[in-house]
Amino acid sequence: ERLKTAVDKLNELFPELGIKIDDETGKWNLNTQEIRDNIDALKLRYEAEAYYAAASDTQKQIAQLEAESRAYRENAKTLKDQRDALQDFVDKKRDANEALQATWSSYNQGEISAKQYYAALSQLSGEEITTWKQAARYYTDQTNMFDTAYNNLRSMNAEYDATVKTVQEYDEKINALRGDVDYFYDQAEQRQKEYAKKQQKTAITDYPKEIR
Repeated sequence: ERLKTAVDKLNELFPELGIKIDDETGKWNLNTQEIRDNIDALKLRYEAEAYYAAASDTQKQIAQLEAESRAYRENAKTLKDQRDALQDFVDKKRDANEALQATWSSYNQGEISAKQYYAALSQLSGEEITTWKQAARYYTDQTNMFDTAYNNLRSMNAEYDATVKTVQEYDEKINALRGDVDYFYDQAEQRQKEYAKKQQKTAITDYPKEIR
């Protein structure tokens, strides 16, 4: 009865062993060394399967990260196009804005008269400016436009840089996980080879399912 209990327990833990009690001899069909060899082989098989499963799970993580990374890459490309267009606009307006500010400074410091100031603004705008109201409106509109574009450019640069950094972080994570996958497969294949050698000497006939 004790032997039967022990056999039942072993078969519960390792059903692949197929241990049975011989009806004639009352002993189990495998000797102690054979059981140990089978258990060692099963251990290798289970380890191989565990590494294959880890590799599969890691590949799923990689696929998810790659999908997320693509969204950031597309966003980075869009931001770059918008930033470049805005940079061109700012570059083209920079000289005009500097000239506008210099003209205002000269007028404000009394270096030029109101008439000269209006004439300078007329030349910058391409339209005749003859009153203070026209001059003030032109100066305010042009200054606000340039400042808004410049500030937007700074914000866009910061957003683009942050997005590129996020893409780089994704790449680092993905590359690290790919290294993990290679490691898992290497470990699994080593154990599968060892298992195959031991399997030839034991009663176990099934091989771990390779998922690579």
